[in-house]
Amino acid sequence: MPIADPSFVRALVALPLLCVCSLPAQEAVWLPLGTHEVAPARREMNLAFDPDAGTVVSFSGAGGLAGPFFDDTWVFDGRHWSEVATPNRPRSRFEAAMCYDPIRRRVVLFGGRGEFLQPLFDTWTFDGSDWTRIAAGAADPDAQGSLVFDPVRGTSVLVPEGPGPVREFDGAVWSASTLPATVVEYAAAVWSDRRAAIVAAAVTSQGIELHEATALGWSPIATTTVTPPFFPLLQPRLVELPDGRILLRTQSAVGGLHSEDWIFDGTDWAQAAPLRQGVTLQVEHLVAGPGGRSLLVGSPVAGFTEQVHVRRRFEVGGGPGFQPIGPGCVGSAGRTRLAPANGTSPRLGMRFELDIAPLPTSRVSVVWLSFGLEYQVLGLGVFGLPDCALAFVPVDDVLLANRFGSARWAADIPNDAALAGAALLLQPLVLDPGTGVADVVPGQPSALFLDR
Repeated sequence: MPIADPSFVRALVALPLLCVCSLPAQEAVWLPLGTHEVAPARREMNLAFDPDAGTVVSFSGAGGLAGPFFDDTWVFDGRHWSEVATPNRPRSRFEAAMCYDPIRRRVVLFGGRGEFLQPLFDTWTFDGSDWTRIAAGAADPDAQGSLVFDPVRGTSVLVPEGPGPVREFDGAVWSASTLPATVVEYAAAVWSDRRAAIVAAAVTSQGIELHEATALGWSPIATTTVTPPFFPLLQPRLVELPDGRILLRTQSAVGGLHSEDWIFDGTDWAQAAPLRQGVTLQVEHLVAGPGGRSLLVGSPVAGFTEQVHVRRRFEVGGGPGFQPIGPGCVGSAGRTRLAPANGTSPRLGMRFELDIAPLPTSRVSVVWLSFGLEYQVLGLGVFGLPDCALAFVPVDDVLLANRFGSARWAADIPNDAALAGAALLLQPLVLDPGTGVADVVPGQPSALFLDR
């Protein structure tokens, strides 16, 4: 079993660090950007560029694994991070949609997901010193997506991640947009000054295709070159460069982290030089930044020495042992959950058994128990599963038999003091024909924390 391999367990703990890089508009080269007064290490933060103040605004994020979850606000001026102590603030979240409204001089934040992957649908604005909650209205969006300010309409436009209606926010209320509803999945969107339109990245069987919003619909932008590839599990990112070209970052964590940068000049795609970094970097955000540069914010993986910090996070969440970190998805038998057999806690030198239920009983079904190292959510709304997500990128799995609606996994945990404090993420993947993605439904994700 994966947990019994000491070399596997030594790699379990990953603490995200913050790295910002700059991209000169004339060169497709990423350069490290030294910073001072760095915000506490986190991932899945929410970012928007405020050109009037010349700063990037960052809100919330998570420290990794099961927390901690932040609800603080920071600004970056191109060299320094500074915390803004706000009297009011939204609840902590990740994957929120954010943009800057230059007419009202406010950062707009909508939606995202909470600590247990639950979708959020509230709207807030930030004026540089405080957050203001916008009262809910009948036309509020009911889907997650990308938020883009449209200077022609003078509103912040929410492009849904899946097929559905487009909504606009005028600084006070949401309303139905005059833009047609989307009919495909869009992974990212950006305003293009060159095209005077919103441009979105559509995920197709051939790769990533750019579409622009028109009064008649979302039209593919014709290209004469190859289509950039789409990699599963990690969202692609878009930003318009100062010269009007569009930069795409596409990345994957399957079989190791892999990423590519592509630049679209209005006619052709060209692959850009790879990121010149001494560490493997998973990109969290790609945004415009101070001085006409684009900023890439990512998370390199830290080493095993961060173990004690992860241990404290789990204790804050309820102590060592086994704890759910999300609700999971609904299959034909309901939400498949994980529970320690006989209420036992995982400890060194013991045999740990885990019950997996409920599972479908009216058909042949099996379940894979997947294992992960680092908490990172992949929303499955683009696959027709709203409010459903994978909680991590699997690094290993084991196939278990479905025995009359349940399964059991057992592992002998070595009595090795070096493993004390190690953490492991688990999530069942249930073969459930007729539901899920390719007939597979992710169950409740949970975290296992080893103690003596």
